[in-house]
Amino acid sequence: MKKITFIILFFWYNSSQGQTKDSFILSGSINADSGMINLLGSGNITAYPENFNFTPVLVKNGKFRIEGKINTPYEVMLLLKNERQSYISDRFFIEPGIQTIICNADSSRETPNIQNESMLEYLKEYRSSEFQSFDKIKDYNKKKEARKEYLRLYAKKHPSSYVVLWEISYELRDGYDLQLDSSYADLTEKIKSSNLGVRIQDELNHLRLTRTGAEFPIMNVVDLQSKSHEISWGSLQSRYTLVDFWFSHCSVCIGEFPDYIKIVDKYQNKGFMIIGISNDTSAFEITAWKDVIKNKSLNWSQFRVPRETTDNLRISLFPTNFLLDGSGKIIANNMDTKQLSDFLATKLN
Repeated sequence: MKKITFIILFFWYNSSQGQTKDSFILSGSINADSGMINLLGSGNITAYPENFNFTPVLVKNGKFRIEGKINTPYEVMLLLKNERQSYISDRFFIEPGIQTIICNADSSRETPNIQNESMLEYLKEYRSSEFQSFDKIKDYNKKKEARKEYLRLYAKKHPSSYVVLWEISYELRDGYDLQLDSSYADLTEKIKSSNLGVRIQDELNHLRLTRTGAEFPIMNVVDLQSKSHEISWGSLQSRYTLVDFWFSHCSVCIGEFPDYIKIVDKYQNKGFMIIGISNDTSAFEITAWKDVIKNKSLNWSQFRVPRETTDNLRISLFPTNFLLDGSGKIIANNMDTKQLSDFLATKLN
């Protein structure tokens, strides 16, 4: 009898291990009687596979259970909604296997109580006293740079860390950065070949296309007469070129046009030009695009491209612009009209 019991327990254990090796079960408690709760991406949605479980589940008597398929650690957040409360957690890690999590619905942006190896590393090692000291830096850009430098040095010491991989993914929301590229390069091949590692490599490959110092990619465009052209930016015979990405229903984009008109009038004969690039594609959008150009009396060249082009360059926010030198290399990006005017006043007057 003892032998039979042992055999049953042995197969039950191995079966349960097999079920959780490539999946997770998140057994949760929250001080909310009801509502719907679901996982959210922690910032960069391209980091998650298409089948990742973001489906809301029911909270019943303060309990919930979320299941899904993963084979490496994932960084997520939790969102709860009911008639009386709206709660969103800070970022945390889930891992393959069964985990419990405790949330306080009255403390939005809290780090929930969940224990696994990645959370232990994140809270005890990565978020060291040195890391937390960066909160005292008042300048936002300097704070970001300090954290990226910290991440690069941490990656050198912890090349097998999924925490590093997810921090790179999170920081890539702001675009390409050499520090992030270096952090990724120091990781082991096992980490790089993970689902997230492959996606980050692809993201870096695309973002490098528009990094400062790179030659802006040759672009196939269509003009106002629906004729196709290939633009090689180094052959434009202009000392400086602003490539401005916009679309017809972008009010912020259109709001910049009066200043651009003045800048073009002042500097177009001194070695400066603007090239407008829209990703309007449908017949309705193209008509609206042409109407904006006509009604706003835009005095610089305008073209349109398919959405695949802006997606390939990882342009998702509009307006986005790149300032190129005479050879077609990127020397700045996302300058506002005052910064552009001040720059040209220094270089072309």
